[in-house]
This record gives sequence, structure tokens and C-alpha cells, in this order.
Amino acid sequence: MARIAKVVRISAQELDRVKQNRNRIVGIPRKYLEEKAKTLTDQGEWALFIDVVALLLFWPMSMTPSTEDAKRVAQGLFGAH
Repeated sequence: MARIAKVVRISAQELDRVKQNRNRIVGIPRKYLEEKAKTLTDQGEWALFIDVVALLLFWPMSMTPSTEDAKRVAQGLFGAH
């Protein structure tokens, strides 16, 4: 998880605060990452935004492959319908 904190540029303490353990799988809630991505767009931090979007798209799919995951992420970030 330390690598994830480094990628999304949050402190280890912040990561410990937001991470969740569900069925022995530890992760960062999608909602937190979506909010982080929206904040980064407002700040014009495009390189970091891409890293966060990659986590949103590929991390859930590596656990349970689903195009619905990708669709939900796009809708959350870009308001796609």
C-alpha cells in the first residue's frame, strides 16, 4: 500500500485512514479515488490524474474483470450517461 500512497501522493497516515478491508482484500474506496481525481482536474494536475484514473480502471478489474466497473468510473468522473 505504500506504493499506492506514493502514486496518489497521499501520506501513509491518510492512506491508513481511508483504506478498507473487505473479505481480506485491502483497498482504497472508489469514491475516495474519484474525489481525488476530480480535485486533480480542478488543480490541473494531469499526470497525477492519469495515475489515479489508472488505479480506478485497472485495480478493480484485476480482482473482478468487468466492463461495468470501467463504465461506473467514467460516469463518476466525467458524468457520462
